[in-house]
Amino acid sequence: MLQRDKENRELRKRNRERMADTRNRLLHVGKETDGPKMSVEQLEDIRRKTLEKEALDKASARRVLRYYAIGAVILLLLGGLLIGCNRRPATYHRENGWYQVVNTNADGLAREPIVTAKDFETLRLDTDALGKLIIFGQVHPYYVNHWAVETEKAIGRQIAFVFNDSVVSDPFVNTSIENGHFSITSPCDQLLTTIHETLNRETSRSYQDSLFQLITSQLRQEANDYQTTLTDTTFLKTKGMMSHAAIDVLNGSGFNRHAYYNQVIYLEALDRARRRLSIQNGQVVFPCHTGKELNMAEDLFLFIQSFFEDWNRWLKTDKYLLIKDEKGLYTVVPVKNPTPS
Repeated sequence: MLQRDKENRELRKRNRERMADTRNRLLHVGKETDGPKMSVEQLEDIRRKTLEKEALDKASARRVLRYYAIGAVILLLLGGLLIGCNRRPATYHRENGWYQVVNTNADGLAREPIVTAKDFETLRLDTDALGKLIIFGQVHPYYVNHWAVETEKAIGRQIAFVFNDSVVSDPFVNTSIENGHFSITSPCDQLLTTIHETLNRETSRSYQDSLFQLITSQLRQEANDYQTTLTDTTFLKTKGMMSHAAIDVLNGSGFNRHAYYNQVIYLEALDRARRRLSIQNGQVVFPCHTGKELNMAEDLFLFIQSFFEDWNRWLKTDKYLLIKDEKGLYTVVPVKNPTPS
């Protein structure tokens, strides 16, 4: 209602101005000519000039409105940029790290962290596809399972990275992150250089080493406990494709939390296969052709079969001996003092 009244007042004002302008033009013409005897051409000229002035007034008003609109957009963009650069402050003091976004607290963040900066194993400052700075990181292997559980809880919601009691990044979570990876972004990406340097200083190498010893001890114990449950009828399969990397604690992908489990499976499968070996002309003979014959996964079977082929190549060099170990099973060992070739 107020807007309509305002528009009506503006319309009446423009009509009064147009009438006054027309009157002035008529008076001006009347001084130079006989008003009552004005020609049709003169009257038409007055009407045309009046309409032209009205059109110019409308165009000027549109330009003013356009400038106001552009100014408002610029102010909004600057305001958003300042908010992004200054970051959203948290109500409570929190350690630098990742937090769940909740609705129960005043600032919308959980009081306890998912992980803190000292729980990070690696941090790397890089650029994304658009050339903006980004921090790539990974939590310590000890917290990988915890990270996966917490990110699964947050599917469809946000988690927040807090630095100096301000929210720097709050990405949406689409799936459980099982490898411990994360990335930190910011509208003002130049801030990430300082953040990266600070987080690296917070990472304690001694703390990381103690966590590594703790998790390796825990995983080794779990693997040994599983070994006691194995029987000749247990189907043997490693976690992931069987390879040298599968049984290495540290491989090209970093810490391998399945290494101890895979080592137990591999050694059990190797013993099953060695029980089938025979010797002909100083070479081992492995009579099996598929993993099904030994109740094991095919990739594990092929890995062991290839290992026996390596044995035979080594035995041809006269630098290795074929012996039986304490279990009474064949194995190959290097000669202590090989004859020079």
